[in-house]
Amino acid sequence: MPRCLLRAAGLVAIAWAALALGCAPARPPVHAPLLERTERRPVVLVPGVTGGRLRETGSGRVLWGRTANLMKPRDGAHILARPLAALPGEATGSEAFGVLEELRFFGGLLRKPIYKPVVRLMEANGYRRGDLAHPAPDEDFFAFGYDWRDDLVVAAQRLAEGLERLRRVRGEAILEVDLICQSAGGQICRYLAKYGGASLEAVESGSAEDARAVRVGRVILVGTANGGSMRILREIHRGRTYVPGVGRKMQPEVLFTFAALYQDLPVYREGLFVDEQGKELDVDLMDAATWREYGFSIFSPASRERVAGSDHAGTFGDKELRLEALERFLDRSARLHAVLRRDVADFDSRYYSIQNVEDETPERAVLVRGAAGTWDLLFTGDRALRKMPALHAAVTTLGDGHASQASQLWLSPQETAAVAAEPLYLRGDHFAMILDPSALERILEYLTD
Repeated sequence: MPRCLLRAAGLVAIAWAALALGCAPARPPVHAPLLERTERRPVVLVPGVTGGRLRETGSGRVLWGRTANLMKPRDGAHILARPLAALPGEATGSEAFGVLEELRFFGGLLRKPIYKPVVRLMEANGYRRGDLAHPAPDEDFFAFGYDWRDDLVVAAQRLAEGLERLRRVRGEAILEVDLICQSAGGQICRYLAKYGGASLEAVESGSAEDARAVRVGRVILVGTANGGSMRILREIHRGRTYVPGVGRKMQPEVLFTFAALYQDLPVYREGLFVDEQGKELDVDLMDAATWREYGFSIFSPASRERVAGSDHAGTFGDKELRLEALERFLDRSARLHAVLRRDVADFDSRYYSIQNVEDETPERAVLVRGAAGTWDLLFTGDRALRKMPALHAAVTTLGDGHASQASQLWLSPQETAAVAAEPLYLRGDHFAMILDPSALERILEYLTD
């Protein structure tokens, strides 16, 4: 195809991607009780994975958060990989600096909303936006940007530190806060509500401080996979593309380095794999040996070849470091979910949720051996699997395309009892659901409940 036609096709693909997700209302809804409120309880928006902007420490070069980061350079996004040797919370030469609000195409002619509609919603209802790194006493809405590649407990600790700064500048003995949590942000919010800024080790040992000065009032969960998602395994194994056909792809080996993703793997059910006859297989996803044996993600021949030729090969370490890092990631994931399932003393948060339970959602995967003797996975929606309707149905359930209904409901008994209203059920993409006009309206209602 001539280069001009390729370019035209690329532009069409970009325009399609930008427009396909739709737009939020031009005028955000307004609720009078919020405008008239005298209590200035702060609200924090906690986005999901990829929702925060990243930059190089020192130079300030944006690594994630601009349209160009989705389009070029087409290097497999190896520059975004987090060094496998890094421990949770360890500085690695990059940092978070805010939330991704929108993407602009063609110089701003087309815009894809990310979290900006939520920001506009809060501002239209009298909230004053601030920065938790340097909060002011009269600020009461914050969009929390965190390094979504790192451990989610670390993100909860960073959020707790920011809220403690806000409490101090306000001069309040106890700061009450409400949280709007999208996707994996739900794990962060639930941890904060139960344990504040305590480390995972302190929580497990029972040495976490009980008398917290920051208390979570409302937790609004939007499209949260509380029990994890099989779609995460698909992405770690296959990679992820953001603009169909022409966009930059995050290769599997890059996603393999993101500790947060393992904390969103499915833990709400057993029997995650079947063979081509639909027979359940005794394969443990949370065992690192499984990943190596079946060639998941970075252990596949294609990933190993890309890593060997990468300018960032040192980031991925050798095979021993990869296995060691994977064992650490999986262990932290299991431990996080274990403490989230616990009941805790003095828990008085109220939970609300916005969900979709009508779309095909992967719940299990089909493990198949290829002609070359290597293994691969088939997931809900794959063309090859759709040719086997009974098998496709056996590994598919209903949800929002990412989180199954069972995963969305995977809360501890204490949290389930804290649910203060029936969920709002919407039809919509897992990541775009928070932009739905009905969702924006309901968020305001929850904040006045």
